[in-house]
Parts: sequence; structure tokens; C-alpha cells
Amino acid sequence: MGESLRDGIGLTPDEKEIWLCDAFNEYLHIFDVTVMPPKMISGVKVHDEPGWVTFSLDGKFAYPSTGDIIEVASRAITGRLTDETETAVQSEKMLEIQWQGAGLLKVRDQFGVGRLATRKVPAISSCLNRTAMPAIVLGSGGSNTTFFR
Repeated sequence: MGESLRDGIGLTPDEKEIWLCDAFNEYLHIFDVTVMPPKMISGVKVHDEPGWVTFSLDGKFAYPSTGDIIEVASRAITGRLTDETETAVQSEKMLEIQWQGAGLLKVRDQFGVGRLATRKVPAISSCLNRTAMPAIVLGSGGSNTTFFR
């Protein structure tokens, strides 16, 4: 790992694992942080050099900056982020917004900082242009989840 590491370290929402980006090897190293010292338990080979990793609010998916979509439980790449023309995209910037009806339910940004502590949902500016960036929209019962890049 060594000098190939960048600033990409993400803490899962349940705060049990750290996912560490290894750009040189195009790899994510996964550590169990419920033990001291933390123990490397797994890893995922990704499509390019990861520089950042974050997680969905529910913790089911990891999103490295390579554009891969990784199912956290299985450590399997289940898809890739694409734009409206199905071209693969990569980004370190991510904003997840969960809507319930017309109201804002939850918000998460690209920082993988865990989610166990209760936090207030930040205010979203009324000038947020939801059409400015292509989005992935997933349905979940009575709510929708929108991912902006």
C-alpha cells in the first residue's frame, strides 16, 4: 500500500468497517474496526484507481470514485455509475437525497464518516437544480432515493 494511498478512507454507516483506497493496485482494503488494532478482513478489486469511497445511507452499497457500485455484504461489484447516455462516469463527489412524497427525508454527502450518531438533516437550498446533473433514482417503499454527481 504505502505511497499509493490517497485521502480515500470511508467508515461504514454502522461504524464497523473502514474501507481504504489503494490507487496503485486499483483496490479497496477492508478493515474490521470493532477490534484493536483494526484487522484487514477483505478487499475489492475495482475498475480504476480509487481515490475516494463513500456509502449509501442504509450502508448496503459502497461507491468508490471509480464509478463502481459495490454491495457491502457480498463485496461484489453489482454495477457502474453511468450518465444519461449510459457512459461510465467517475466522481469523488456524491450527494444522496431520500425523498418521502414531496418532503426531504434524509441527506448524505460523499464523506464516509459513519452514521450511528443522531445528526440533523442539513437544509437544502431552494435553488438546488435537480436537473443540472444526471441522477440515479431508486425506489424504496414510499420513498425515493436520488443520487447526484
